[in-house]
Amino acid sequence: MFHSHQTTQNLAAFYLAKQKSGSVIYVLVLFAFTVGIAVLPFINIAITFQSRGQIRPVTESNIIAASLPVKVKTVNITENQTIQKGAIVLVLNTDKLQEQIQLNQTQLTEKRNFITDLTELTQSKYNCKVKTLVYQKELQQYREQLQGLNSKQHYFKQEYNRSTKLYRKGVIAVIEYEQKKYDYKNSVTALANFKNNQLSKWQNTLQQFFQDTVNLNSQIQQLKEDKKQYIITAPITGTIKNYSGIKAGNFVIPNQTIAEISPNDNLIVECYASPKELVIPTTQL
Repeated sequence: MFHSHQTTQNLAAFYLAKQKSGSVIYVLVLFAFTVGIAVLPFINIAITFQSRGQIRPVTESNIIAASLPVKVKTVNITENQTIQKGAIVLVLNTDKLQEQIQLNQTQLTEKRNFITDLTELTQSKYNCKVKTLVYQKELQQYREQLQGLNSKQHYFKQEYNRSTKLYRKGVIAVIEYEQKKYDYKNSVTALANFKNNQLSKWQNTLQQFFQDTVNLNSQIQQLKEDKKQYIITAPITGTIKNYSGIKAGNFVIPNQTIAEISPNDNLIVECYASPKELVIPTTQL
């Protein structure tokens, strides 16, 4: 009986100790879980993955190409040479372009000289001294024709005055008198028409020369702008790559690649990731 009672006490002590131990473990687990939840915002976990990508400059490479079929005059680049933005890469031959500019300038000077002479002539300064050979000859012809018409008018005027006196004295018939009068009036009209026609011709030509000077000036300015295209400069600062080896004296064709300029910018890495590998970035305030 005594043995049975002792056994019961031992079992009760065992279960009591076990219950206390379970409570302690439960409290520890609960405490650890709470601490884990509390520190989650302060834990950083690095997530890495592998993917394909490329390394490239921030600015793309620039291709230097010719825009005209022309001969190369000078070349100022070599492979792997560092070049600054705006520096002259090469100069194309502009001989034909320069010849056209000089031709237009010569024509412009000639037109201006014509304008000076015609300005004098249209102001009825028939005794002026024109500078150009063309209008010296034309003025001489005008003076000769004018002198001939003046002589005719003077002759018909004398005939008309003489016939008027004779007609009043009854010496000549009225038909003869009317003929002399008609001839004189025709000579006056012919002289006036000749002067007016010549003046109108010079005025029209003068206006045409004014328009020609405007057109020539415009063409010269356009040719000068076109000439700038014959000087190829670096669009960016960088390093010469893939130089084609063009030399002075060689010919280039439109869109022919001469070299590339690799910019001296910082490099960036571009990677390609699948959607499952992406995470939503957050910003810490």
